[in-house]
Amino acid sequence: LRSDLLSNRFSDSSQSGKEVLWRSIIGMLGELEPNIYEDQSYERLVDFGHTFSPGIESASDFEITHGEAVSIDIALSAVLAGELGLLSGDIRDRILKALIDLELPVWTQLLTAERCEHGLRDSALHRGGWPNLVLPTEIGAAIFVKDTGAVARHLEEAVRALEELNREMGCQSVPACEAAELSQAAEA
Repeated sequence: LRSDLLSNRFSDSSQSGKEVLWRSIIGMLGELEPNIYEDQSYERLVDFGHTFSPGIESASDFEITHGEAVSIDIALSAVLAGELGLLSGDIRDRILKALIDLELPVWTQLLTAERCEHGLRDSALHRGGWPNLVLPTEIGAAIFVKDTGAVARHLEEAVRALEELNREMGCQSVPACEAAELSQAAEA
């Protein structure tokens, strides 16, 4: 199942691909349904990957796709959770490996601590006044960080860690638009 999904990148209409998609839809609906009008809480697991990603997308003039930006946000959130002691190094590495194995980016040259701080402030505007940064604590579990002071202190080192990971991966863990630029630069 896994190799089938990875080899075709979920692009065919196989039964296994449909099953994964269906389970994802059911999971998202289960998360959203109890608070469909967002009148009880703005803490939603489905916001995982959606705090820093809007700034990355817009900074690229939307050349970086939504999915690529979300992947980078997930990678950054996993590294931050690890640095804050909320996530073990083994689980952090498992999350990063899954993204890399799926050939999703974990870093972009547009990922900066300043842009991430702006993302934290922006997310608070539509999450009841708090950023509610979703940080994983285990596979399938997370906490919501309201006070982002500690997060802000670790942003620079988390961004550097992802840049270094990308370098270790041969600079291949970047969005498609940057990979094309790197390839052209290497050929020149």
